[in-house]
Amino acid sequence: MRKFDRARWRATVEFRATRVFPGNYRCNYQLSAQRRIRPDRLLKGVSAALLQEADTERIADQEVRPIMQDFLQALIASTNLDRFRINRASDPSLPYQVPWRTAPMIRFYFHPTPNPAKVSLFLEETGLAYEVVPVDTSKGQQHAPEFRAINPNGKVPAIVDTEGPGGSEARVFDSTAILLYLGEKTGRFMGTPADKPELLSWLLFIASGLGPFSGQAVHFQYAAPEGIDYAINRYRREIERHYQVLDDHLVGRDFIVGNEYTIADMSAWGWLDRAPRVMKGVEDPLAAFPNIQRWFKAINARPAVARARAVGTDHEFKKVNDEETKRALFPSNYPAAK
Repeated sequence: MRKFDRARWRATVEFRATRVFPGNYRCNYQLSAQRRIRPDRLLKGVSAALLQEADTERIADQEVRPIMQDFLQALIASTNLDRFRINRASDPSLPYQVPWRTAPMIRFYFHPTPNPAKVSLFLEETGLAYEVVPVDTSKGQQHAPEFRAINPNGKVPAIVDTEGPGGSEARVFDSTAILLYLGEKTGRFMGTPADKPELLSWLLFIASGLGPFSGQAVHFQYAAPEGIDYAINRYRREIERHYQVLDDHLVGRDFIVGNEYTIADMSAWGWLDRAPRVMKGVEDPLAAFPNIQRWFKAINARPAVARARAVGTDHEFKKVNDEETKRALFPSNYPAAK
């Protein structure tokens, strides 16, 4: 049997890792998600290639495995890949068991719509460990008992914090509640203490006004039967009024609250990002609101925004607007027979 060269095999491990996972393997989770390669697939790909090569060169497996173990521990320590709970019991195809740590994380119940987008942005801005749990609302998955146990209202977003108050799991639903909860948990993007009255006021302006009126404008312009001109006119005019209130407020301001970027900006971004859909038929929907337009351009340029837009893109959500979709999204239109 060939003499074992530990240094050579360490180099081989790293080389194989870069082949299976292009680019620097000491990358963050966002990059791994963007490339759609999960760390467990990286692990299996590298290990399979190495063990095959070891077999070809007649190197005993027990000599190669400690190097793989060392490498994977270094990988875990240098990234936040420890959010993946991988062990031989859950995945028998792994050639060996790695003592992965079970780290606190946020389970993020997501569908690619404006309210979950706000939470995506917060998570990407802070780098909190999180796992996306797709909820396909067009298939009615929001009405499943398992999800209703997390949000009794049957809507996304919702989160489960595996390390909530007192170390226990905690559920939080509604995008504004989630932003406040995570902001207080992390101490990030909450502004100064003196900003709190304004922060709460503008968050609720968005939660009770700009957001719902945007949603109703979309509904009556795209989903409702034709001929409901009164409803279309009302919600379009109301959203224009809300835009104007925010535009007036942003005169001479870079951010909605105080002098720094806060969860109020994230919350407004979620719906203003959909202005072309809300303002149906308007080529440049923010042109009439120059202060919002300036503000939106600045927020949109933040690196975390691009990462937030990529959240959930590795999952195929239903896009067909058929009878199942209508019943799933608008169940109150289909009351159960008595």
